[in-house]
Amino acid sequence: MEAVSSSAKSIISKILLPDSKRLTPTQIFKDPWIMKESSNVPLKLNFSKMAAFSKFSKIKKLAATYIATQLSEKEVENLGNLFRQIDLNHDGEISIEELKLALKEEKNQPSIKELAAVMESIDTDKNGRINYT
Repeated sequence: MEAVSSSAKSIISKILLPDSKRLTPTQIFKDPWIMKESSNVPLKLNFSKMAAFSKFSKIKKLAATYIATQLSEKEVENLGNLFRQIDLNHDGEISIEELKLALKEEKNQPSIKELAAVMESIDTDKNGRINYT
């Protein structure tokens, strides 16, 4: 662990605590090390893939979700960085407004109705937002 910076070790030690002492997702996303690391990654969000996923059957979504759990550490890290870039207020969730802003550079801008349909499909706890998991 000599190659791991002291600031990275610090945030890891604050995450690996019992629930009562652990940082909240918002606190984690606001940590200086997280903020510094996530700011260097270019945004690569593909709405058409998100829309395709939202149309999968429940069993296909379950299979795709399981496959996602088998991603390499680097792939998970890249997805985490992308999530943090989209999560502008760093509350650990992505709102439809944040998703719309992240997609502003798309050639074929999705409509609010399309965004809402994708959000509804991905929003497993039905709170109107996408959380990291």
